[in-house]
Amino acid sequence: MTSLNEEALKLQNRLRDLLERSEGALLPEISVIQKKQVFDLVSQLLDFALTEIARLSASTNVATATPTKVLDRVLSFATALEHAKEVAMPAESRTQALKLAALIDSELLCQVIGGPFRARLVAAVSSRRAHSQGSLAAHPQSRLKVRNMSAEINAKAWTDAISIYCSRIICSIRALHKSSSAHGDGDTHLS
Repeated sequence: MTSLNEEALKLQNRLRDLLERSEGALLPEISVIQKKQVFDLVSQLLDFALTEIARLSASTNVATATPTKVLDRVLSFATALEHAKEVAMPAESRTQALKLAALIDSELLCQVIGGPFRARLVAAVSSRRAHSQGSLAAHPQSRLKVRNMSAEINAKAWTDAISIYCSRIICSIRALHKSSSAHGDGDTHLS
């Protein structure tokens, strides 16, 4: 498998060199409709991840609901882009879809991850955790204060972890784009 991966990476580099020499003439034209279809798929993947993270973040089992464990588990397909230079073809189809979207329009994908996805993720985690902790009102005041402080610390941990993971994904996308534009002309042309 290692030698096959290395061979595929070499072929990808040769293809990038060929595309660079052709100054983009060999790149296929991507229509707006095709681009929309790819980004609709990415939207569905991110929506599913958003739902899964919100569900797991509200889990009563603290050990499984830590921000890094949940985000590692659910966003592994996106963070796998960090290995794009070492792995010729990701095994995970969701990673392949993200990689294709990054090759088509890396800046748009970065904007989606850093903007709406990140904001919706923070909001979903916050609302689910608040809902799951809504039963605290029945507890005595001293316990309520301790739990509220704990909830605030936990909310900050989630917000920080979400920011870190979104930044990691964006850095991976930009690194993928840099390796393509170093060997080609970057984002594929639109008709």
